[in-house]
Amino acid sequence: MQANRLDARAPGEKNQFESCDYLKIGVAFWLKMCGDAMAAPIGASPSLPAGTLVLLDTGLQAVPGKLVLVELPDSPTPTLRMLIEESGRRYLKPLNPAYPLISLDDNCHILAVAIEARMKL
Repeated sequence: MQANRLDARAPGEKNQFESCDYLKIGVAFWLKMCGDAMAAPIGASPSLPAGTLVLLDTGLQAVPGKLVLVELPDSPTPTLRMLIEESGRRYLKPLNPAYPLISLDDNCHILAVAIEARMKL
């Protein structure tokens, strides 16, 4: 399968493709990580530093412990975080502990679930 890599591209930049053997359930696409909210401390895993490619699938069920792409009501761009559940409430947890938990409420929309990550050197 070839999945389109979705990321912020400069005007005029061409689409890029990344191939893999994953059999998609919904729409599958690659996301290029930006920033350091998903870069875990040294030695912790998983860690998704800036530049890492993450394969996402819109057809998978979002369950606690999975990395999910979420549309937040107060953000212009989707956010990738780990979905966790605590005392019956769901939260979005960054892998970098310097960033806060985000409460997942009815105004948040889960777009896709992460399948795999790749880093190119």
